[in-house]
Amino acid sequence: MNQRAARLEERISFMENILSNKLADNFLGKPINTSVESDADPSQMKGLSSIQQGFFTLAGKGSLAYDKYGCCDSDPTTIIPQARKLVQSVLGYSVNLQGLFQPSPPWQCYESEHVRQALPVPRLMKLPDISIINDCVAAYFSSSIRFVLPIIDRTLFKNTINLAYSASSADYPGTSAARACIWAFLSLCSILNLPVVHVLPVDAFTLATEVENYMPRILQEDTIDGLQTLLMLLVFHSSSGNLRNGLFLDSLVARLIYRFGAHVKSPPASGEFFHENDLSPVGYHLRNLFWIAYIIDKELCIRMGQPAAIQDEACDLTLPPGYEGQLAALGLASECDQLEPRGHLYPTDLRLIKIKSRVYSAIYGPAALHKPDADLLKSIRELDEELEQWRLSIPLQYRPSLSRAPQQMTDASPHIRMHTVLLQVGYYHCVAILHQACGRSKAWTSGETNGVDGIGMSFRLAVESSRSSLLFLRKVLPTLPEGTFW
Repeated sequence: MNQRAARLEERISFMENILSNKLADNFLGKPINTSVESDADPSQMKGLSSIQQGFFTLAGKGSLAYDKYGCCDSDPTTIIPQARKLVQSVLGYSVNLQGLFQPSPPWQCYESEHVRQALPVPRLMKLPDISIINDCVAAYFSSSIRFVLPIIDRTLFKNTINLAYSASSADYPGTSAARACIWAFLSLCSILNLPVVHVLPVDAFTLATEVENYMPRILQEDTIDGLQTLLMLLVFHSSSGNLRNGLFLDSLVARLIYRFGAHVKSPPASGEFFHENDLSPVGYHLRNLFWIAYIIDKELCIRMGQPAAIQDEACDLTLPPGYEGQLAALGLASECDQLEPRGHLYPTDLRLIKIKSRVYSAIYGPAALHKPDADLLKSIRELDEELEQWRLSIPLQYRPSLSRAPQQMTDASPHIRMHTVLLQVGYYHCVAILHQACGRSKAWTSGETNGVDGIGMSFRLAVESSRSSLLFLRKVLPTLPEGTFW
């Protein structure tokens, strides 16, 4: 066996030498001298050596290694017939050479780091005066939006500002993402109507466009500032009704969430409420970014009818310690007007958005669309019971209701008013999307009269929840800042 392998290796080596000599003779116009002469042209010998050593080495899809020296046409339709004849003349039988031209692994085709760093940068606007961004940061942390949308951390964002505005950091890794983060935060502030002193330099959509100019750099630098930037841009486009762009950004945000491990890092379940010192500032902030991304991802999933980018099965969905009791710990405005939440409330209740995620999977997912009537109605009934259990867990003064919108919603402390309003409309939306799915029932669509009473009740619930949403919004919108809803 060893002798046979040695003979085979010798024949392959012999064939390679003949092929390389023959090809060099054809393409360079003269035969190759395999011995290195002292007066030989080094550049020529480098090219010839590459031909000899790398004939069977791929450098990319449909390309031989020596192709980069301009020695060979890499078109397989031209090379393979000639090479097959040559091999057959040497070995005495034909060999399949098609496999030589299969694509190489993608990681072998990547450009080098210095080439990727040479990406063309579009004409970028000069960052606004630092007093403007400091004014926006102060307005953000003095408003109730910081409890609902914890998109930045005070300490970490200060580092972002320093990096973006430092003249000495022009070539420092992450500088582009930091500058993009500044523009993204300004665009977000412009739609939140924060009480700022300085006028923003340009309109919100121009700011968002400036952020998009940084996209190639953001994806290359791979930083938490980049994640913040894309998430702010996602909030901006979702709030502006541009859900198509929102879907694309949602996918990028999800990948960065996975990249930084924000989907699995949960705070320790110790103590009644969660405090920042339970995690590192970065870990704490990443979990905040995860929950914001998770909420928007599930809302886009329901509204656009596309699978979620953030999969529940891949995530640690443990609620922050003390989250469920935060509303119960808060009073009404008449009792304690200045009382602030002890943690973040997020745009909607995290338990409600998890129910919405299950509604999509069980009712609107690809597999769910083919459920028989019995399974569909069973899923609707089970999810409706789960939704009702969640509703009853909300303190009475904030508890959503179809029959009436609690007056306390508009009387709540300014720090939690936005969250409680979004809680109410979120409940209406969940009831509507859950019960309107009864329209897929074959018994209903075929006009049967037997066994459709329950389906009719579901339709009435869906209609009532939609009507209640409109009446409620008409009542509370004048009391809320513009840009609250998306």
